[in-house]
Amino acid sequence: MRVALHELSYVLLPAEDVSEDILGLYKDVYRCWSEVYSETFKALDGVGILYSDDFTRQSFVGAIMKAERCVAVGLFHWVDFRLQTAFQDSYFKVWPGEAIAKLTKDGPEVLVGSNIAVDPEFRGNLGEGLSLKNLIVGLMVKTFLATPADAMTGTMRCNRGMDRASYAYGATPLNFKVSHHGVEVDLVSFFRRQMLKEGLPGVDLSVEALWRNRRDLTTQHRSLKSAAQRAA
Repeated sequence: MRVALHELSYVLLPAEDVSEDILGLYKDVYRCWSEVYSETFKALDGVGILYSDDFTRQSFVGAIMKAERCVAVGLFHWVDFRLQTAFQDSYFKVWPGEAIAKLTKDGPEVLVGSNIAVDPEFRGNLGEGLSLKNLIVGLMVKTFLATPADAMTGTMRCNRGMDRASYAYGATPLNFKVSHHGVEVDLVSFFRRQMLKEGLPGVDLSVEALWRNRRDLTTQHRSLKSAAQRAA
């Protein structure tokens, strides 16, 4: 599959409670995520059921679109380590205490970056070195730096090259080769203070172009519930 950069766009949208005008977009972003992770968990854990609250509990979503089709997605979830709820968040069940201590060294506000999914039809080199795996990681880093979070996490699968992609975009390793769902993952963090000081070595012109032209719908939606109540 060959894809040109100008065919792609990056969109930020809420993880639930969406407005009617972005309902079609939301449904397709969820489709992309659910199709990829249904197959992922079936292959890793032999579990064929995927629960939607793994998606809807997120704070917001970043998606790469090719026209009306979502081709890559990453999820974002805020946690505050001043609260015990952060330490007991299920995301951190494979994070040892020393890794969490390193993660929060610059402050307690953490953006959990997770559930990176790339449509199987759009994996690999899409032409002239364009890779959705690299683009979505780079765009998630740009998204993180546009927030006030002190750090952003990553639980990166080593057998899919996600560890290498994260290091190319400035991630710091916190723990190597941790077993998660039966595969090895690296626990990494992107630190705001460090990245703003040292720059973004891996954010290339393709990432910059998509970021510059992004659509942020996270604060521009009306509740479907409210709309239904008004129509009643």
